Amino acid sequence: MAKLEVVVGLSFGGTSAEALMHLHQMGAQVRLFHKHPRQTFHPKIYCFDSGGSHPRNARVLVGSSNLTGGGLFSNYEGNLTIDLQPRDVASDATFYESVMDEFDEIVGSDFCTALGGADHIKELLESGFIATETRLRQKAAKNAAAFPRLGKTTSFFTAPPPEVPKIDLPALPIDFTEEESSEALALEGSPAEATPEGVPDVVSAVETLFVRTLTSTDVKKLKGASGTFEPDLAITVRDTHPDFWGWPGKFASIDRGRGPRLEWATSARLITSLTGEMGRRIDFVQWFREEREGHAPEHRLRLGPISQIRDAVPPSFDAMGVLVVERCDEGSPDDFIVRLIASDEQPYADFASRLTGQRAKHRFGYASSVGDE
Repeated sequence: MAKLEVVVGLSFGGTSAEALMHLHQMGAQVRLFHKHPRQTFHPKIYCFDSGGSHPRNARVLVGSSNLTGGGLFSNYEGNLTIDLQPRDVASDATFYESVMDEFDEIVGSDFCTALGGADHIKELLESGFIATETRLRQKAAKNAAAFPRLGKTTSFFTAPPPEVPKIDLPALPIDFTEEESSEALALEGSPAEATPEGVPDVVSAVETLFVRTLTSTDVKKLKGASGTFEPDLAITVRDTHPDFWGWPGKFASIDRGRGPRLEWATSARLITSLTGEMGRRIDFVQWFREEREGHAPEHRLRLGPISQIRDAVPPSFDAMGVLVVERCDEGSPDDFIVRLIASDEQPYADFASRLTGQRAKHRFGYASSVGDE
């Protein structure tokens, strides 16, 4: 009986949800490797054998090819192929065992975890760690659109690449909220770099600062467009440092007519270039609602009164700017300090350097303080 084992890295968001679903439905043993946003899991090693601890035949490929349409069909790649007879040739057995030992070391790592079922794939997709096939094709087309312009200023000969065969993959039984719809999964900018649920969390320090950009929709609402300004924190981001958000101990059950949810209503001070360093007192509410039909679980932030918030937004603030949430010390009159910093303002670079993770349409990060490594 055939057996398939695969280790998949989560850096750069290049793995498709359909591919993981296909492997899962085939009964493959799939493991996810994630150590740190700035450290990519990048090996391309493939081993095929006839089975058993000492197979009669084995083939090992090592090279540049990813398991993508480009890596398998249309790119120029280089790979070393080694045919072995581990059962009959001692040197082949030694080499084969060294490859298997390396594989065992990877799957036994603290940073490697088994892929669960459809719910796990849904979590990875909603967190931006993987993408749909459609979004990956759109991203590739967008990146490729720049290359024809090179022909106007260079003498390079160009020709279309070979066609990639169409592979039918299973549909995804996944529903999204309006915020996490296909628009939210457009994967603009860098791919995901945070630690999703089901992947070992290697960050354990107590953080006092949270930094994130806002989606373009959030910015429009912040500046006066219709709709409620309640950016989604995301469950996986919250659970990286739950104590920072007072979760769950500070939250109480509230029913506002649309079903119960957990809330923590507290005070904060908003500081922007228009308020001065003393800032102004605002309401800071966090609320969480469990998953329900047609909606993923939500943990949202609400700042108010919204008229006072809008009056303090720097004129140049856009989706490049940062929302900074700082947890205050015990005994402080406020629980949080909130800052809105436009990308052309002096403090921006220090705070933006903390944006080490990414979801589908915004970046985020935690820090003990600005300037700390």
